[in-house]
Amino acid sequence: MKHWVFPQVIWLVMFFLIVLGPLPSGADTCGHGACPSSHDHGGSSLESQLKELQHLREGIATLDGRQAQRQRLLALRTRFKELAPQLPERSQNAVRDLAHELEKLDFALVQDGEAGEIKRRFDNVETLLDVLALQATAPKEPSRHQGALVAKPCGYCNGNGKDSWGNSCKACGADGWVLVAPDAPKCGNCGGAGKDSWGNACKICGADGWVSVVKNAPKCGNCKGAGKDSWGNICKGCKGTGWAIADTDNYHGYYEFKPCGYCSGNGKDSYGNPCKCCGADGWVQVPSTAPKCGGCKGAGKDSWGHICKGCKGTGWANVPTNPSYPPHPGHPGNHAHHHDSWSLQTCGYCKGMGRDSWGNLCKPCGGDGYVAIANTAVACGNCKGSGKDKWGNFCPGCQGTGWANTGQNPTWGGPEASAPCGYCKGTGKYGWGSACPHCGGDGYVNTPTDQKNCGYCKGTGKDRLGNSCPGCKGTGWARCVMEAPTSRP
Repeated sequence: MKHWVFPQVIWLVMFFLIVLGPLPSGADTCGHGACPSSHDHGGSSLESQLKELQHLREGIATLDGRQAQRQRLLALRTRFKELAPQLPERSQNAVRDLAHELEKLDFALVQDGEAGEIKRRFDNVETLLDVLALQATAPKEPSRHQGALVAKPCGYCNGNGKDSWGNSCKACGADGWVLVAPDAPKCGNCGGAGKDSWGNACKICGADGWVSVVKNAPKCGNCKGAGKDSWGNICKGCKGTGWAIADTDNYHGYYEFKPCGYCSGNGKDSYGNPCKCCGADGWVQVPSTAPKCGGCKGAGKDSWGHICKGCKGTGWANVPTNPSYPPHPGHPGNHAHHHDSWSLQTCGYCKGMGRDSWGNLCKPCGGDGYVAIANTAVACGNCKGSGKDKWGNFCPGCQGTGWANTGQNPTWGGPEASAPCGYCKGTGKYGWGSACPHCGGDGYVNTPTDQKNCGYCKGTGKDRLGNSCPGCKGTGWARCVMEAPTSRP
């Protein structure tokens, strides 16, 4: 049997060689003749895939509705994740920036952000896609960087395109330029050199010498901008950048950096530990209109040295961002529905007293004596503004408010302001020193910009027995917008 198998195999091999003949020169196993090199194939595929991403991006802007735009954006992000590993090493900075911009654009669409902000994100994405398309083929001049991002000299190679050994700089892709935000400062950890004292690539800035921080960010209070602590370790407050870490992107410029009350801007508590109230960088972002906390007078701590419950240790009252515009998306404050103008008008049924003729809480206004009116205030035509019909019952036209196009106990939907809490008179405390439950302990409450004292308690926040006023819930103000926020933005 063994002697039979070997000759049979030889005959089979010869049969295939005679019948099929030798493979043509340059033929491949897939039967398509000479295959191009894998590098060439990958290059053309990469270029077409980048064009596909650009078409996806162009299609998003033409869609109507944020939901439709976000669905297309999710498709773009998915394709980009698949494509990112194929991009050359010199494009990794742009890959990182594009991933960041796509995330920011997604967030803006989800939060129904301002049209100007979304357009800026779209422009950044378009610029970065153009950069990737150019870097995938051949290096270009720094003029390729256009739009919201700009070219700045690479810190690692000092703009020369080569490292100290004469090799191509990996931080910028050998062209000497990196794409960063126009106001990007130099990295605090490496001083903009892109390398540490040992010559290794700086891990904080990615070796290009620049860091991305929020606009007008101050230097870190913990390390004074050095990016390191006294032991030479990376600063815990700024994560090595040398600049304060932002709590919000500050889209509309309504927030500003103010020194943390608890650590007095040093980033450390009295024991030398990282401050928990500011994140150890010594700064907090609060609305520009925020006054000092009434409960701790800006110290960030109570008389026992504990974190102030009113301001959560920041030293600043948590108030609406700006009285003429909604706050940052996701921050508690103004509602999404806004009209051209809002005003508070005296309740027709109780004549601003907050109670009816029997002394009961007035239902049409909720007990504070006022109703919120959007746009022009027009008296009800049925009751002529009295809020009652001829039998003394609630007018069916205005439900007792005395004003057209309103319902009972209407909520305020316009811009907000802040005012001292009526119950604690702005001190943030009541009783034996406990935090005031009506303002949250910081001494301030959110009110309509058209501020009116509660008609039921005349602004004291208390009824005749000293209990919380049922009309204004103890705040002392009519149509108080909301309870005090419980956390920083």
